[in-house]
Amino acid sequence: MKREKAEKIRGGSIMPFCVAITGASGSGKTLLADALRKNIGVDNSFILEQDRYYFGLPKGIDPFQYNFDSPDKIDWEKMEEDLNTWRHRAEISAPKYDFISHTRYGEEKIAYKDVLIIEGTLLLTNEKLRPYIDLSVFLDIPPDICLVRRIQRDIQERGRDIYEVINRYIRFVRPIYYKYILPSKRHAEIIIAEQFNLTEACCCIAQEINKSKLVI
Repeated sequence: MKREKAEKIRGGSIMPFCVAITGASGSGKTLLADALRKNIGVDNSFILEQDRYYFGLPKGIDPFQYNFDSPDKIDWEKMEEDLNTWRHRAEISAPKYDFISHTRYGEEKIAYKDVLIIEGTLLLTNEKLRPYIDLSVFLDIPPDICLVRRIQRDIQERGRDIYEVINRYIRFVRPIYYKYILPSKRHAEIIIAEQFNLTEACCCIAQEINKSKLVI
């Protein structure tokens, strides 16, 4: 476990602990993050989504032609700033992002809690972000299952039509997965494959967190 990365907090309190859940779009990251938070306790944990940190669609650009899945579309500098603020046990101001208009709209104040769960496709691809992560989990789910889940989510939750979802998957999502996301699996400490059991996965991760949280 990479506890040497974490800033040590004196005074008999628990050290901040960051769990990263990553994998392909539609692999079940959000589902696992929500279940894990409930498992370890909502009072001492919170979830921070990579999706909050999209730069937003530039003016005059057709969203059908814009590759939102590329690493350069994420504001990594702001995300690193927020993780560093959290490490110092301070409140963070996380961006809010609207998937319908493809724009940021203000910020949300999030109070410090000991366990931070970050989830997103590209978390382990960024070398400046990795030092903030104490435990990394990669969901290695077959692409066909991920595509079906993405179609369901984007139509039901983001107002997309099936043509747009499939077209974007072929042009952008699939190539980015093989170029960036899948190779980042080598940085993960826990790899969960195929149709994982949610309860078992949460218990496994929670055990690692409990073993690694140190009291100074």
